[in-house]
Amino acid sequence: MSKIRENILKKTLSIGSTKEKEADEKSIISVEALDEPQTNWRSIYVAAALSFIGSAQYSLYFSALWPYLQTLDRTATEQFFGYIVAIYSVGQIISSPIFGYWSNKCKEVRLPLYVGLFFMLVGNILYIALEFVPFSRKWLMLIGRFINGAGSGNVTLLRTYASTGSTVKDRPKAIAYATGGQALGSTCGPLFQLVFTPIGYPGFKLFGIITINLYTAPAYLACLMNIVGAIALKFLFKESYAGIEEAGPKTETDDSSLEIKSPPKLPMYDIIAVLVCYGTRFTQMFINANLETIGSAFSMMMFDFSETKSVIFTAAAQGAIGVFTFITYLAYIVFNLENL
Repeated sequence: MSKIRENILKKTLSIGSTKEKEADEKSIISVEALDEPQTNWRSIYVAAALSFIGSAQYSLYFSALWPYLQTLDRTATEQFFGYIVAIYSVGQIISSPIFGYWSNKCKEVRLPLYVGLFFMLVGNILYIALEFVPFSRKWLMLIGRFINGAGSGNVTLLRTYASTGSTVKDRPKAIAYATGGQALGSTCGPLFQLVFTPIGYPGFKLFGIITINLYTAPAYLACLMNIVGAIALKFLFKESYAGIEEAGPKTETDDSSLEIKSPPKLPMYDIIAVLVCYGTRFTQMFINANLETIGSAFSMMMFDFSETKSVIFTAAAQGAIGVFTFITYLAYIVFNLENL
């Protein structure tokens, strides 16, 4: 009987030890799963919202820029209007590499994003002030568009963050959110202008000081969006780079058996793929700039539209283009087209 009891006790102990080992293994697996980098989706959503803000301010003035310039300064020519349109891109070309270099040096995107939002805010304020300045207004519009374009150069940081702030598994969807926000901004920019057209010109004065009309109302909205974007960046955005947090070789110290991770390393980019992206983006923006430059002036010349009517039809056309673009990005996000 004693031998039987001993055998039963041994089996019980062996079963208990096996269960303990399984429990330990499960706990180790769960801890390792927690240690794996995770995509911070709230920050990705904030990046998408900021992309929306920057893109909306680019397309917001598509239809109204030329009619407003003609209203303010009849001496402005189509050639000078072309300079105004081009200066936005010049500011963006100058600021984009500066923002990128600055972000790499300070190891964050938050501060450059703040500066970009501030520049866009200043550019919109100058646009609002066009009616009040005593000197040549076309030159102030030129300066304002340059500053606005320089501020929009921070949009490149948002797409970069969507890539580096997401895991390999989540990266296609994260990038789609960022670019989708940009597409939605392109959609809503002209539509915002279309909503404000019933106000007409010269509009009305708020508190006897603030002039609200179909040209300045979108600029006030843009200022509000910049302020809201800065608040979201302060309280909702948290920088976490799940895409580049890779564990290095495991080592053990003399005092403990803790694993040490090497610093994150960025992989070398594909130069050919980057050049293809450059060419594609150049073609897209070339077409957009062409439409922005001649759209309103062409409609006023060919169809004898008034300034207000030109704004309405051009904004509606640009809004329709933006809707189709947004539908494409939405399909990419919802139906996981990257897996096809």
